[in-house]
Amino acid sequence: MKKTVILEAFVQTSYETYTHKYRTVNIEVPDDGNEWHVAGEMEALNDAND
Repeated sequence: MKKTVILEAFVQTSYETYTHKYRTVNIEVPDDGNEWHVAGEMEALNDAND
């Protein structure tokens, strides 16, 4: 099952001003009968470790 999730970033727009930016991304969630939720994130693996 594919779902669209919303990412949020806190971005500095000037010396003392910040704003929120949002972006949607599609993820694939297992369709195995469990109710899955996004719980966190992982860093990308470095290609040199392959």
